[in-house]
Amino acid sequence: MRPSVAAAVLVIALLIEAGEGFFIWPVVDLRMINRLDSKAILRVHCYKDGHHDPGRDLGEHCLHEEEYYEVHFRPNFWGTTHYPCSFTWNGITRWFYVYYHPRDRMACVPQCWWYIKERGPCMMHPKVTHERDTGLKEYNQPVSLVTS
Repeated sequence: MRPSVAAAVLVIALLIEAGEGFFIWPVVDLRMINRLDSKAILRVHCYKDGHHDPGRDLGEHCLHEEEYYEVHFRPNFWGTTHYPCSFTWNGITRWFYVYYHPRDRMACVPQCWWYIKERGPCMMHPKVTHERDTGLKEYNQPVSLVTS
């Protein structure tokens, strides 16, 4: 194999092994904003790609009214990136995928901002100046977290 071809194969292999999309997918600004009507403290707990692994558990964050928790990431090469999160307030817990690549790859460029409300999360679309309700059917669906 010629040196230039071998170098190209090595670079591609390293990109795939790293799992990050580099130039394939743009960086996403993922933000969850406490917009609870009750003005309760919102506890947010997210997992990168649904893993309990220490490096992928993003920890719990307590948000007062209008405060937000934010993550910046680049979807992986395979387009399988997802961020399931639990939202807890006043003894109620709900789960939602705040980023699910097949659903959000076009809507979340460059930002994916969610208003977290009692009735469900609402996406604030960067190209539109109004909220887009996601619908309650997605709000409390079971989320399978990988334990490995």
